[in-house]
Amino acid sequence: MTPQMFKYRTNVRTPNIAVGLATCNQATRRHDERELDPSRRPAYGLRTDRRDAHTGAPNERMENMASTRIVDGREVPMPGKWVFDHDHTVLGFVARHMVFTKVRGRFNEFDGAIFIAERPEDSHVELEIDALSLTTEVADRDAHLKSSDFLETEAHPKIIFHSTSVDLEAMTLTGDLTIRGVTHPVILDFAYEGIVPYPWGGERAMFRAHTEVAREDWNVSWNVALETGGWLVSKTVELEIEAQVILVEGGSEEEE
Repeated sequence: MTPQMFKYRTNVRTPNIAVGLATCNQATRRHDERELDPSRRPAYGLRTDRRDAHTGAPNERMENMASTRIVDGREVPMPGKWVFDHDHTVLGFVARHMVFTKVRGRFNEFDGAIFIAERPEDSHVELEIDALSLTTEVADRDAHLKSSDFLETEAHPKIIFHSTSVDLEAMTLTGDLTIRGVTHPVILDFAYEGIVPYPWGGERAMFRAHTEVAREDWNVSWNVALETGGWLVSKTVELEIEAQVILVEGGSEEEE
């Protein structure tokens, strides 16, 4: 590193602190008003109303949705098989390199569905991931992650998740995750973000989920100890899912 890397720009205008504080105070008041008025809160978890998440006004578009229903005062998707929209779903993971830097990756090939039951708590998820589709946008690193040091994709080409229970109060999804032929239970925090009409026809339901796993539990244990302490690759990995799903009705609706 050169000393120039640590020089600060001296031609940056000093911000008006008074104006900045006033703006922050206004934003805080707006936030407090939304918290006090449930109809103005942004949606998180299972939707409990059909109001616009930003304005609080009745959302006529949501009222006309064919794929939604109200169960116990909550908006939930209609029963059925909701398949993952491959073009608008991200199955990502995050690990740390040398303690500090986050390295992000994803799996590009997968199949699966969310099976919504009449009773939402009886719903379940099935997901099969092609481990060979892993990418972090760095070829050498991808090759290492696919090797026997990590996922050993040649011998274990599939990563499989099968849910076993749903807790709608805690908004958690429990299931069995299989990696390298080893299966362990995991618990994901999840949120249902609602349903929106797709511009080219049909509707999309949106979900997101997150969990953190100890990779050594699945025999993904390669590492290098650092002289300064810690490990070259973090022993825990975050799993992140941003999903759009499509209600399949006799195969009449196709992915766009």
